[in-house]
Amino acid sequence: MKVNYVCFDFGNTLLHDPFDKVMRYQSKRFQSILKEHGHAFGRDEIVKAWKEANAKMHYPFISHFFQERPIVANMLERLRVSTSPPLISELLIAYRDGLKVAIASDKRLASVSYVLGELKRRGKKLAVLSSERAQSLSTMLLWAKLSRYFVKIMATESIGVDKPDPQVFWFLIRAINAKREEVVYVGDSYTNDIVPAKKFGIKAIWYNRANEQFEMKYRPDKTISDLVTLLDIIE
Repeated sequence: MKVNYVCFDFGNTLLHDPFDKVMRYQSKRFQSILKEHGHAFGRDEIVKAWKEANAKMHYPFISHFFQERPIVANMLERLRVSTSPPLISELLIAYRDGLKVAIASDKRLASVSYVLGELKRRGKKLAVLSSERAQSLSTMLLWAKLSRYFVKIMATESIGVDKPDPQVFWFLIRAINAKREEVVYVGDSYTNDIVPAKKFGIKAIWYNRANEQFEMKYRPDKTISDLVTLLDIIE
């Protein structure tokens, strides 16, 4: 595949969902924080409530990886605990502390870094287009030590249009000053990444590590289960 620009989704493409790992790392700290506020819960109770809240909460540009105050508040409501701002803040800080450790200890990122570095060495310009919040996206890329590879890091929150609207790719190609035929987009979601990319008229590589099966109206140009395979596809 001959392209000049390789653009990536972030969540579950460059970084796999760290939520469960953070829960394992920090459940004892969550328990201690709640106890300090007069609420005694088992670690399993807290993790169950937080998982349910995380799965339930959806609104534009929400960051499930970085977590947000409404998610924490919903978790507390499930535990029948008053959603006081100081308690929410303490729990959110504890979560993000765990997130930083989870990202730093993610061994898969060495492989991701190798792929990005090799693509850059071949002269490709790299970019990120993600439905993450702008601040959380830049922070997590920094923690993952991946920021240096990209000429553009774009959060859909910053442009006010979100995937799966194909117009997000208009903002992307304008930002990187590219033509459609020069660009390939790599993402894990068939619905949110591949379909809008193909509708917009750019190449798309589906990172389908779970081997999901769909009746596809819009077919990806390639399907991979490991990002290292990009080095065999992109010349």
